[in-house]
Amino acid sequence: MGYSVNQENQPQYSKGYLSTLVHEFNHSFVNCLLDEQKYPDHVKELEQAGSFLYLTAQAPCANRHTAPGRP
Repeated sequence: MGYSVNQENQPQYSKGYLSTLVHEFNHSFVNCLLDEQKYPDHVKELEQAGSFLYLTAQAPCANRHTAPGRP
């Protein structure tokens, strides 16, 4: 994973990195909301949603590594 630079020396990423970039940039304003000391109720509510998302993502992620043509 990486970037290249254009003629103006600005970083460029391929379209394949878009979802990863959005995910990583979101950490800057989402992580503070996961402070259990400040927002205990909010964290409990998000925990249920997070558990559901984690479970639904497990199978596709596991299959991704065993799909034909993948090392």
